Amino acid sequence: MNNKESNLKEKLRQALASTARVISDDFKINENSDKNKSSKKFDFFELDNLNTKHDFIKARAENDSSALKKRFSNQDIYKENLPSN
Repeated sequence: MNNKESNLKEKLRQALASTARVISDDFKINENSDKNKSSKKFDFFELDNLNTKHDFIKARAENDSSALKKRFSNQDIYKENLPSN
């Protein structure tokens, strides 16, 4: 992978991480402590496999979806409403 391509993917990773922090309202994520900690926390796409515009759009959509789930889901309410059988 050349330097320009790796630089672009790192910028995309940072953009996805910052967008996820804002949407999920979780500003405590520290990207500097571990290189891919934020990407593990939000289950990012494997950025090495992004080749087309559609892949980038899908990665952004899934990133936003996981951030929204993190922000608006409540495990206690989920467990209360599980089926009894």
